[in-house]
Amino acid sequence: MSTFKPSPQQSDFFNWITNDTGSCILEAVAGAGKTTTLIKALELMFGSIFFGAYNKKIAVEIEDRTPKKDGLVISTMHAAGFKMWRKVANNVKIDANKCRTIFREASAKFPHYRPFESQVLKLVSYAKQAGIGALSSADDYKEPLLCCSNSC
Repeated sequence: MSTFKPSPQQSDFFNWITNDTGSCILEAVAGAGKTTTLIKALELMFGSIFFGAYNKKIAVEIEDRTPKKDGLVISTMHAAGFKMWRKVANNVKIDANKCRTIFREASAKFPHYRPFESQVLKLVSYAKQAGIGALSSADDYKEPLLCCSNSC
């Protein structure tokens, strides 16, 4: 079993955790050890701690690598937000196929839509990721959301 020896930059970060206040940005190239540094930093933290992961796979990996600790929550932002929403709307149901169901109902009336199901669902996904309808209107975009030609 190897002993963790922090780099000077990691030591500075650990020192910030124990002695400073405010915000800190931990920036490094891929493979530099950001996740390892953050996991080690958890040993210096106490109270309520939220460790936000980019996706579920990473959240599970971090959870597997992290010792259990009272007050520590490891989750995606989506899962954390949904958990909070459940506190005020505990009977909310998630339909993972909602868009597909809506598309198929529409294509029952307009059969010529059927061949485009996967493309339409992908475009809907891109629009949801961009916040269209919640954060902005589709009319706000002057450039295409994605480019399907070689001229882009």
